[in-house]
Amino acid sequence: MIPDFKLSKYIGFYEFTNTRNVGLLVENREESVPFLVDTINFTTSILDPIRELIGPYIVSSGFRCQKLNRWVGGVPTSKHSFGIAADIFKPEWDFAAVNEIGHKIYTEFIKRSISAKIIIEASRGVFWIHVNKDKELSLLEGIAGVYKKLA
Repeated sequence: MIPDFKLSKYIGFYEFTNTRNVGLLVENREESVPFLVDTINFTTSILDPIRELIGPYIVSSGFRCQKLNRWVGGVPTSKHSFGIAADIFKPEWDFAAVNEIGHKIYTEFIKRSISAKIIIEASRGVFWIHVNKDKELSLLEGIAGVYKKLA
């Protein structure tokens, strides 16, 4: 078993590789190892600035091995499977909060020249923000799998 360690100032390895599918937890953590350099860069350059901006949040999905990615219904090319994407949330978030925070992150990333895709997401009464490393900065809204570019 791989021990927990800090990927960045705020994000731990166990936090980023956690899953509610306990049967895939060890495999997920082991399969993340080849992607650690990219994951460290992602958590340091993208997730840490978000945590500094909005305070503590929960990473509901960070790295996903291919089996876990299939289990959650992710696309085979998901950036989660390369350690450069995360879904974040706070239990108290509703759509208005997620929308406001997504725009706040986008505005901060413009100031810092951070390139990322930020998606304000909602499905079946659950609200979260997906963020992944990207070549340019963009903001999208994804409601029940229907995506619309906002910026």
